[in-house]
Amino acid sequence: MSIIQTTVNRKACPLENNCRQDSLIYQATVTQKDNQVDTYIGLAENTFKTRFHQHNSTSRLPHKRNSTSLSKKIWKLKDTNTEFTITWDIIAKSCLIRQRHAASFWKNGTKYSQEDLPSR
Repeated sequence: MSIIQTTVNRKACPLENNCRQDSLIYQATVTQKDNQVDTYIGLAENTFKTRFHQHNSTSRLPHKRNSTSLSKKIWKLKDTNTEFTITWDIIAKSCLIRQRHAASFWKNGTKYSQEDLPSR
């Protein structure tokens, strides 16, 4: 499921009816007008809606521009007046087990570790 977000809209959900799900591993794909693509992987520990609004905040408020890798990229594009779109996808439902810095998630009945995620 991919939804393209071309503008920041605090009320819109980029995942249709899936924004109230929690513990999701999601992917944000930033595509520039020249088709250069950057991919970011994240975890919505609360609902995706909450995490999405946090991303909107970091892409809107200058003092939060360095909060995440995604916000740094968005602000770099904004600063250079580069047109872009963001596509959001759910990668997996997460069942986090935290032991210091360890995390795991489940997808289609198979358990994966944090190392199995695509690199950021």
